[in-house]
Amino acid sequence: MSPWVPATAADAPPRADVLDDLGSWLVSDAWVLAAVRVTGTQELPARLVDVIIAADAMNHLVLSQRELEHAVARLVPAGLVEVDTRGFAVTWYGRRLVALARGEAPQRMAALHELLQGVDVVAEPWMLDEGEYQRACLEYRHTVFEGYRRETRSLRRFG
Repeated sequence: MSPWVPATAADAPPRADVLDDLGSWLVSDAWVLAAVRVTGTQELPARLVDVIIAADAMNHLVLSQRELEHAVARLVPAGLVEVDTRGFAVTWYGRRLVALARGEAPQRMAALHELLQGVDVVAEPWMLDEGEYQRACLEYRHTVFEGYRRETRSLRRFG
């Protein structure tokens, strides 16, 4: 079963924080697109935790559940990203858009956001299962902590 549910589905759980800003592209949408680009292909889609880790590596922040929901609501109907039970995959169009963005990390994200402004899309609200998001964040923290522990152990050997 997919952790993603259309917000308009009859069995979608009620939410107080309904996305009301779906009419415009956010910088976090570009950030999610770039993270999916480096982690997920149609042959091997990225898990949610993979997208969170890649996004953190690029921007040094952890994506919120709301940022992920907003991005999926716009990137999927725009044909830039696909999401299914296996995970996230970037489409050919999504790869092309990311490739057109130039510059170093901050400028490249701004350039990608600017390119997204030219993509017209009617957003389709999606909701991410809260438990799935929390599990991905827990796995992310564990992965980062394990990397930190390995790094500090190797530094102690040489220090």
